[in-house]
Amino acid sequence: MERSTHTLAVKSQNWFVEALFQLIQQKTFEEITISELCKKANLDRRTFYRNFKDKNDVLLFYFSTLEAEYLAVLKRIQERTFYTLAKVYFEFWTCHLEFLKTAQRDQSLFAMLIQMLNSFMPSVYAKASGSISKELQYNISFVTGGFHNVLIHWISSGFQEAPEEMAAIISKMFDNTISYWPDI
Repeated sequence: MERSTHTLAVKSQNWFVEALFQLIQQKTFEEITISELCKKANLDRRTFYRNFKDKNDVLLFYFSTLEAEYLAVLKRIQERTFYTLAKVYFEFWTCHLEFLKTAQRDQSLFAMLIQMLNSFMPSVYAKASGSISKELQYNISFVTGGFHNVLIHWISSGFQEAPEEMAAIISKMFDNTISYWPDI
């Protein structure tokens, strides 16, 4: 769905995201209705359908904001070592622990998170650099699969390690002489 950049539309979209996350604290994602979302956001159904197709689309909007936020973080990194990129990745997700905890409690939301993670990094890097070589596409797919599985394990184990510890663990697994990341 084409997203509006109009200030009020963006505010409405964010209010629906906030409402969704408030409701998810009380019930599962599957149990939440559009009417409840509208009531919680203090907006009408027309506003909802002007911005979203369904409640899954609200999550897709949230995921797209995560991608944009992560891309902005990556662009600020000066030193692109594997350790630094891993540290930034886990610092990023540390800022979104409440969402990760919520997703962990809700099976359908967790399934959507995993689906989103499978396209997250490739999407971020495609937006960052435009064209990516075939070899780099495979590298990104390989590395992100590992990163996301480690993230899921980190979620399941209760986020016990700090981002620096996670970066140290992961960076030991990879050859730091190979470029897994495009210039952003």
